Amino acid sequence: MKYPHLLPLLACTLGSAQAATTLLDVQLSRTEAPRSEANLGTVGITTFNAGNPGPASQTITYTITGLTLDSVGSGDDEVVITMGIVATSTSGAVTGIGAAFGAWGVEDGTGTASLVDPDEALSFSITAASVNLGAGAFETAEINFDGFTGFAALNVGAGETFNIANTNSNDVTNFEAAPLPNDPDEGAANIYTFTGTEDSFTVEGNTGAMRYAYITGGFTIDTIPEPSSTSLLGLAGLSLILRRKR
Repeated sequence: MKYPHLLPLLACTLGSAQAATTLLDVQLSRTEAPRSEANLGTVGITTFNAGNPGPASQTITYTITGLTLDSVGSGDDEVVITMGIVATSTSGAVTGIGAAFGAWGVEDGTGTASLVDPDEALSFSITAASVNLGAGAFETAEINFDGFTGFAALNVGAGETFNIANTNSNDVTNFEAAPLPNDPDEGAANIYTFTGTEDSFTVEGNTGAMRYAYITGGFTIDTIPEPSSTSLLGLAGLSLILRRKR
């Protein structure tokens, strides 16, 4: 025997909870605490490259706490992001990445350790990202890296240029030379945005040497409800009814 009147009840039971999406735009810096643009939570560095001496390939892990991503709404969720940085040089072996003024540079035995000189390059990528929901959450969470959106460069003098490699358009737009957003103590910087988003990118010294103060990027977080105990009991009851009526 068929029971079409049970189908709306089944659909209602399964669809009673809804997924939620959060967009998170972040500034990731070397030593200063990065910030989430929408003031979502508090961002802190849990590990970071301490400067020279050091390997040519390093990672920095950032933890964003105090977020509300699930339906509990208690501000106890967090996001953990790991960014990879690789330094290269055509003049010598890289012995460190960045050491001064809260910015990244390349040490290779020549030039200035805290700058990216014309013979040096830095590559940035996101190597890991995860979400930890707080106590009582009945959802699961997924995070996706939407891409890098730009960066801030210090010490860019008149007539100095640098190259952007490994991007879709190999192009950036310089839209501001002012104190960094949300960070008036950081000092003046040239702020650049990509024409789109990039999975990774490389900055290469050209006719000038500069240091890089922070990287900007975006993430999408989806929280997906798991079936509640009430829903599961309801489904079990429907299954039992259907079996008995056959």
